[in-house]
Amino acid sequence: MLISTAALLSTGAAFAQNDMAPVIGAGDGAAPVMKTVAFTALGSYASDGDERLIEVQADADTDSDGAKDKGLLRVSCNGGDIVSGGFQAGATTAAISPKPKMVKAPAASALAAGKSFKVKWNLRDVTAASQTGAAVPLTVASGQPDICA
Repeated sequence: MLISTAALLSTGAAFAQNDMAPVIGAGDGAAPVMKTVAFTALGSYASDGDERLIEVQADADTDSDGAKDKGLLRVSCNGGDIVSGGFQAGATTAAISPKPKMVKAPAASALAAGKSFKVKWNLRDVTAASQTGAAVPLTVASGQPDICA
């Protein structure tokens, strides 16, 4: 019985890791509940030092208004590698001061209008961000188009 219980627990943890579901019996329930979200680039972006500002539309409704959110994806880059990222629903590059110089992404770019990529975020962070207007921290999954190039 001990072997089958251990196997069941390890299977549950592997399942949760692979499918981004919370681990049952993880103590106080503090395990993050991760969700994969797809962003579609709207075709405009700006480079601000090591940060890239990308206008996007999410396939999710983070502010519960019944519409998929458009906003600003901020990605910190180190060379061609993504260091961190965040999404702020409703934000625009026009509202940033000083206004960054926007560039239209060429058709071959990962940031061209209509191109999609996937990220993961913690649903608790989404809830907190919708209440405060802060950016939602996110992780860009490996194997996605290179948005830092």
